Amino acid sequence: MYSLMGLLGVITPLATSGATEAPSPNGPEVTVVALGDSITKGARPAKGTKPEVRVEDTFVYLLQERLKPDYPTIRIVNAGVSSNRTDQAVTRLESDVLTYQPAAVLIMFGTNDSCWDKDKPGPRLPVDDYEANLRTIIERIEEQGGIPVIMTPTKLGTKWGYARNRAYIEQGANGPITPYVEVCRELAEEYQVPLVGNFAIWQAMPEGSTDKLTTDLTHPNADGHQVLADSIEPVLRKALSSKSSPTE
Repeated sequence: MYSLMGLLGVITPLATSGATEAPSPNGPEVTVVALGDSITKGARPAKGTKPEVRVEDTFVYLLQERLKPDYPTIRIVNAGVSSNRTDQAVTRLESDVLTYQPAAVLIMFGTNDSCWDKDKPGPRLPVDDYEANLRTIIERIEEQGGIPVIMTPTKLGTKWGYARNRAYIEQGANGPITPYVEVCRELAEEYQVPLVGNFAIWQAMPEGSTDKLTTDLTHPNADGHQVLADSIEPVLRKALSSKSSPTE
């Protein structure tokens, strides 16, 4: 298990101030949506030497359980869809996210957007399109009164993609995804919304150690989801506290 002491400085807290107390146990239901791809979906069956990841192991489930003592009515909706990119997320934003009128939305994309498939001359989605889609997602959430929490994707494992495309050999396993990570950071600063720096947190760990946090150099295993939950929890708490008004 990895400690995040000293690493949480890479997480940008919510810029606005607000109430710091949790709402009353008798208060209204608090809904959060986790919007993302298979990393957010989390649960995976065992396959060969790859271990199972249960729903109970996922960062979404862990966050809900951790927040329940302070937010007894909280529910975190898992809107992770395997292989999803930001363009696909935009098309399902209304049905999978906005319909719940969430107080906050955890947004994590980039792994599939930035992926160079075998023999392809570029990524699945250009970085400019990725940025435009994230802007749409952020603005539509804010228009409804929710707080977008931007999360950078996790660092890919050592030698990931080497057999997939020469781009990974020439740029390194995390070369192609790095511009997408930078977009997340820039948009969080521009819109003054919370940022969870998963990529930086994983990158700060000893070389090769993050491989042990995944099932296949990409998808987090149970330990990897614990690290994600540790990173996200303080930022999500800050966002929710800014939305809540304690009741007597």
